[in-house]
Amino acid sequence: MERHCLSAMYPLHHGKPIQKYLLKYRVTENELLSGIRSAGLKNVEDAYAEILETDGRFSVLPATGSKSATSLEYVVTPDTPS
Repeated sequence: MERHCLSAMYPLHHGKPIQKYLLKYRVTENELLSGIRSAGLKNVEDAYAEILETDGRFSVLPATGSKSATSLEYVVTPDTPS
């Protein structure tokens, strides 16, 4: 798999907005909610994570289902050092 310099990041993790990422990447809570609705989810709590991809689109991981993290290899998480 090709490695990229840019990383996606979590503006929402475990159903809660991560304020430092919202501010840093200029993402509004309305944009987060729009991404959740676009994924067919009704509640923020139904999302495990919402990821701002390097192309500016949002990906939403539902709170239920597989917890495999293989697709999150290059994602900046709330635990990633700044």
